[in-house]
Amino acid sequence: MENTQALQKFLSDCDEVIQSNFIVAERKITALLKTLTEEEALFEVIKKAFAGFDFDTEFATSLTREASGIKINLSKNLNKVIGLVLTILYKIDRGQIDFNYFLNEHFSSPNLQAAYNSFVGAMILPFRRAIELQLNDIEIDPDEIEAADDSPEADIPQDVIEKAVFIFRDITSSVKSNPRINATERNDLLTISEGLKNAIVAKDTNLINIIWIGFKNTFKGYFALEQKVNELRVLLRFYIDKI
Repeated sequence: MENTQALQKFLSDCDEVIQSNFIVAERKITALLKTLTEEEALFEVIKKAFAGFDFDTEFATSLTREASGIKINLSKNLNKVIGLVLTILYKIDRGQIDFNYFLNEHFSSPNLQAAYNSFVGAMILPFRRAIELQLNDIEIDPDEIEAADDSPEADIPQDVIEKAVFIFRDITSSVKSNPRINATERNDLLTISEGLKNAIVAKDTNLINIIWIGFKNTFKGYFALEQKVNELRVLLRFYIDKI
């Protein structure tokens, strides 16, 4: 029972990080770290993961230089995934890692929200799954982990993508021209719109599903814009399961 309650609290806080807008993500990370240290069952998983774990060695091992920059590739070992991601989150929370710099360095994208979405897909989702498996003491083949972490390409026809891009143009125009939307709100709306558009153009199923909930919630309360959100949902619902 204790494990079930701890897991549900962890999954809920983790989903808050996953669905977050980049601007408030660090607050969500702080809440997640608090849960991990306060829940005894989760803390036991963490202690096991850190037994013999060397962050500097593991972080150096995870780095791969590619044309687009220096990428982080997580280990197939669940404890190493937990140790590496949790240490990075802790360092971000303590200000020992500049989050903006970290995202630009390892998840280079057109904007920080898109980079954050890539960070979520590459690090938070595998971390979430690793904690869940370890808490439930489930054995899993490392190759299954690798396969599960791969983001399948959504089978979205090109004409549907073009229609979606056209809707995003309408959204951008409406947001920029609406005098009732203040500068902070405008930035939030435009940033998450750009992130979702990029995920759709890339046909990245995981990222689309991750961003969609945050996108929908960010636009809640803006009636005219909610109509555009619904147009996107109707357009994509046959190609993306969770929309």
